[in-house]
Amino acid sequence: MILIVESGSTKADWVVADYKGVLLSFKTKGWNLMLLEQEEMLFRLEKLVQLTSFKNKIRSIYFYAPGVSLEGSSNSLQKVLTLTFKNAKIEIQSDLLAAARSVYTGKPLFVSILGTGSNTAFFDGQVLIQNTPSLGFILGDEGSGACLGKELLKCYLYKLLPKDLYVSFSKSHSISKENVLKATYIDPNPNRFFCSLCPLSSGSQKPSVYSNSCINSF
Repeated sequence: MILIVESGSTKADWVVADYKGVLLSFKTKGWNLMLLEQEEMLFRLEKLVQLTSFKNKIRSIYFYAPGVSLEGSSNSLQKVLTLTFKNAKIEIQSDLLAAARSVYTGKPLFVSILGTGSNTAFFDGQVLIQNTPSLGFILGDEGSGACLGKELLKCYLYKLLPKDLYVSFSKSHSISKENVLKATYIDPNPNRFFCSLCPLSSGSQKPSVYSNSCINSF
């Protein structure tokens, strides 16, 4: 019996399977190892009652998540998984490798992730090659939900948005400078906060003019 976890910063997909097929699948909030302490990881695992009856039966775990390259993060996850699944062999890899393995058909290819964060690499079937490193949502993650949300917030607070977009955004979200600064510098997971602001309300009217200094920054 195997457990596969494929996680981004916002959500994670969990699947338990055996040779007959999928036995269990569910979703949780994301596991970004750069943002989680070992105690939080253990607390989260202990709350997953869905896995209680499988803990001693699982023999292999494949855990894919962002933040794996951060020194110590994989070791922390390895420890809590070992404590929880005592009979399992554990492999911890990046979410980018999960994407690469899912689309690899025998020929080398480029693979990209575009969600809350963003990342790209070349995959030859064995090794991921990244000439440009992933720098996270503050310095990098260009094109991601976190990046776009951050730019949108700046434009909104500077009052640079076209009037129709400004009104639509105001109706969709209760935003103030104080709330933004708290979510950015005090609350956990600011990348998720930025990403959550990307969608406008489904009934909003698209702006007729995009020649705005803010829009050009996207």
